[in-house]
Amino acid sequence: MYRRGKAYPRELRERVIAAVRSGSSRRAAARRFDIGISTAINWCALERETGDIEPKQRSGNRKRVLEPYGGWIKAQLEATPHMTVLKLQQALASQGVSVSHDTVWRTMRGLGLSFKKKPVCG
Repeated sequence: MYRRGKAYPRELRERVIAAVRSGSSRRAAARRFDIGISTAINWCALERETGDIEPKQRSGNRKRVLEPYGGWIKAQLEATPHMTVLKLQQALASQGVSVSHDTVWRTMRGLGLSFKKKPVCG
């Protein structure tokens, strides 16, 4: 069985399609080439619909939801340096942006911001 996580080679796709064109069923072709049945079915459908068997682009980078709010986040932290990630998440929610605290944290790290804990001196 081929390893997961990478697109199958074009040659394998071509061989499966050729086997189906020569009269083999999609299931038989899948067993013959040691791939999933749904994979063979999907390749045949893709070839029939588009005329090509190139794999679709795999997502690797997700859209950064908070990228447009980078300046706003920096302004919030300059105005209130002791603001927590949770409070920042709630402030974003009041702006109509619903994200997890982890998304806020990753965005801050991407902006080069961090929370420095300072001891309270009296």
